[in-house]
Amino acid sequence: MDWSQYNQGQVDALHADNVILVSPDDVPLSDTEGLARSKLAAHTLPGSLHRAFSVFFVTPDRKVLLQRRALSKITFPGLWANTCCSHPLYLPSGEAETVFEAARRRLVQELGLSASFCEGLDMTRLCRLRYRAEAPKDALGRVWVEHE
Repeated sequence: MDWSQYNQGQVDALHADNVILVSPDDVPLSDTEGLARSKLAAHTLPGSLHRAFSVFFVTPDRKVLLQRRALSKITFPGLWANTCCSHPLYLPSGEAETVFEAARRRLVQELGLSASFCEGLDMTRLCRLRYRAEAPKDALGRVWVEHE
């Protein structure tokens, strides 16, 4: 695939980061079932069910911060979305991030918040849901899939 039109950091993450594959009940799959899969493999047809999260910042007067995904994003560019979203990853040590660790990591990366600010955030899990979405074919004919 020709990745030259994309940000190299996004391309590197697609190939290097391993998401956590799960059962429909959000139980991580065993090593024999393919415990980890690259972001690229998980997000291309047919798509692999994997753990993900969405963060919604809610102000005291109950306003929600939404963001528009950058037009330069590889997957689902330009769409309006939550405050921040991503995936807990398998770390080089072989340990998996928790959802809250991953959310704090991505808030620093996506919104430019300080790590110390994010450590102090009071995060609450509101719900669990499972969904699958396919984006229209991109300019190179690829179909990106979210199955989380």
